[in-house]
Amino acid sequence: MKPPFPSLPTLWLAALAAAIPAAAIAHGGEDHGAAPAPMTQALLPRTEAATELFELVGVLEAGRLVIYLDAQASNAPVEKAVVEVEGAGLNAKAVETSPGVYTVAFKQPLPAGRHALNFTVQAGENADLLAAALQVDAQVAAAQPAAAPRWGSWLAGAGVLGAAGIGAVVFRRRRSEAADTDVRNAA
Repeated sequence: MKPPFPSLPTLWLAALAAAIPAAAIAHGGEDHGAAPAPMTQALLPRTEAATELFELVGVLEAGRLVIYLDAQASNAPVEKAVVEVEGAGLNAKAVETSPGVYTVAFKQPLPAGRHALNFTVQAGENADLLAAALQVDAQVAAAQPAAAPRWGSWLAGAGVLGAAGIGAVVFRRRRSEAADTDVRNAA
């Protein structure tokens, strides 16, 4: 007589296949406890302004104002523009860090409150003046600017890993060369 399951693994597979639907049966009525509190995300202080030529969004982060400048008609980033910022104790030219993104650093943190800012934008033959207001909350005003990233420890770790890799390759080559020499001498 032939057994219904030819082997023990087949028997285990059949038992597993029979048990899986039982785990998927829905049930209800249990108390899963209080729902987790929804996550809130505080936005950085920002300002925005638009004219017929340009759209501008400014975000205050880590003691500097990051300005995103786009063309109003196409929403394309405006590159190689001269952007000057006046107001909130600042009178400076912004530096382009990437296409359409300009930054200007504040000499000291902005106090809490509403700050009027004027942006003068000149891109090619187009020039415009944009007025905006930046609202800084007390929490943001009290926060310290973020520390600069510390690359030293990452670079040191990468150097150690690189040196270990090179050492392993050299050790393996010397070992295989020694084995080849032993085989040649034995022959």
